[in-house]
Amino acid sequence: MTLELASLPLAALAGALSILSPCVWPLVPVVMASAAASGRSGPWFLALGLAGSFAVAGTILTLLLLNLGLNPDAYRVVAAVLLLLVGATLLSKSLGDWLGVQHSRLTGGMAGSGGGANSAAGQLGVGALLGLVWLPCVGP
Repeated sequence: MTLELASLPLAALAGALSILSPCVWPLVPVVMASAAASGRSGPWFLALGLAGSFAVAGTILTLLLLNLGLNPDAYRVVAAVLLLLVGATLLSKSLGDWLGVQHSRLTGGMAGSGGGANSAAGQLGVGALLGLVWLPCVGP
């Protein structure tokens, strides 16, 4: 039991230090400035969404990989291919525009319910998405 209790502060320290990851550090000021523009509670809701989705997605992904006997290296290859595909959309304006239109159609019904990105719910949603996006970057 004492080993489990000692793990909690170490896990919190590891999470705090993961901000120093090279793919995360440059984005923190931009993301926090955007959240702060939505009010005093914006950064708190952003952090809550990010931490929650990061923890839940990381736990579920780890359990799936372990229980299905999948090779974690294969997951990294799939993630790298997906990252390259997303990057390719930035090289082609027409493809990027088309995907933007498709995304707008898909999420159009959700825009009115949350109050936009400047609301608390909007910042919670942005944080949840960032947690998923940063999972491969700072995850083990």
